[in-house]
Amino acid sequence: MSDFEKKYYESEAFWVEEALSDSFNTTRVKETAAFIPADVSTLLDVGCGNGIFTNYLADLRKDIKVVGFDRSLEALKYIKTDKMHGDITSISADDNSFDCITCLEVIEHLPVPTYIAALKELARVSKKYVIVSVPYREKRKFGLTECPHCKTIFNREMHLNWFDDEKMQNLFNGKLTFLKSFTTVNTRLPLGYDIIEKYRLLKHNIHEFTSPICPVCGYEKNDFQTGTTTRVKNIETQISTKQKIKNAIKNIWPKGKERPGFWIIALYKKND
Repeated sequence: MSDFEKKYYESEAFWVEEALSDSFNTTRVKETAAFIPADVSTLLDVGCGNGIFTNYLADLRKDIKVVGFDRSLEALKYIKTDKMHGDITSISADDNSFDCITCLEVIEHLPVPTYIAALKELARVSKKYVIVSVPYREKRKFGLTECPHCKTIFNREMHLNWFDDEKMQNLFNGKLTFLKSFTTVNTRLPLGYDIIEKYRLLKHNIHEFTSPICPVCGYEKNDFQTGTTTRVKNIETQISTKQKIKNAIKNIWPKGKERPGFWIIALYKKND
């Protein structure tokens, strides 16, 4: 992990408990928990972050021993279950250690060598199942931002990989068997959505720096440098104002076709 990444993932502002607690992520977490097979009694949540899924599952399923695993010591402070610190490319556990491995909203952030090694580790440590969730058919053009210092254009969420149904079905290249998947937070598109999408794309301003840190030169926004929780406040403001206005408009606007969800969640079985 680079020094820039360490600074990004070890910031207190990034992992405050309220982060990712919006209604969309809450739905994702609940539906992922319901996706866990009945014969699971031990589970390792790889890339658990601040425990939005780990802590929820531990409270919900007392019959499952849940362990959180993450590379960020700051994130692990929020984990209320047993926890492990380490790197996804070298998980400090024996082969077939856990009935189920979950890896939620993680592998889209990994560069190719790390991505390949991570998938091998997930398969190695799993005894029965692996559950992976990632952004589904992400509109990557809307996520681009430009560093004001070095002018590098990159995904503001540090997403490096893109996923659709075919890629998810072949994710483990035969090392694990794909069983099923579903998309979560599905929405019915408003009539004329295609026109709205084209308008949004024309208006999208990549020159506005919307990431806490540049992964190339290390340039940071001032609020991230000082460790404030602007990131969380922005989420809360977006939900309380923008989202309410959007929801009100959606309720009266004629509906068109259904759009697949923001995330795809897939279940794989360990080969005998």
